[in-house]
Amino acid sequence: VVLRTLFSYNRGVKIKAIVFDLDDTLLDTTTLLIPIARTPAFYERIRKPLPLMEGSRQNLDYLVKKYPLFLLTIGDLESQKAKIKSLGIENYFQDLFFVDPNQTETKKMYFTKLVDNLRLQVGEFMSVGNRRSIDIRDAKFAGGLTCLFKYGEHLHEEPILPEDYPNFEITHHNQLIKTCQL
Repeated sequence: VVLRTLFSYNRGVKIKAIVFDLDDTLLDTTTLLIPIARTPAFYERIRKPLPLMEGSRQNLDYLVKKYPLFLLTIGDLESQKAKIKSLGIENYFQDLFFVDPNQTETKKMYFTKLVDNLRLQVGEFMSVGNRRSIDIRDAKFAGGLTCLFKYGEHLHEEPILPEDYPNFEITHHNQLIKTCQL
């Protein structure tokens, strides 16, 4: 589903980087981890091999050959690092960025830093994530295209600002490449 946004999707603009969210985008946190959050079982589980969401490894295998990939996640630093290690996905990404929710950091700050470091223009990066309020909105504020992965605990998050509407929406990883024209 292609939706209207603040800036229209220009097919002439070439995507030069893709930024993935982790929780409920690559890892099914809602099913596997939220039920045991804040328990010893949670910390034990994230240190054992975790499965990627169906179709996501195929997407990463395909996309890493065409684009620089980045991971931008928010949450407890040690837990996020343990999840990434358990998934075995570190080598897909040129860099991993961790937003500390206990600080004043935001995903927008990291999107902006990425744009500046890679000297990207409006529309030259895409954010793929499941939260309108941070994966979509913050990427749009930094000039990115966005793909909302409609899944997980934030599935029913309602748009509040115009920037909360993504350029693309998917419900399964097998839709990502075709829908987002990657």
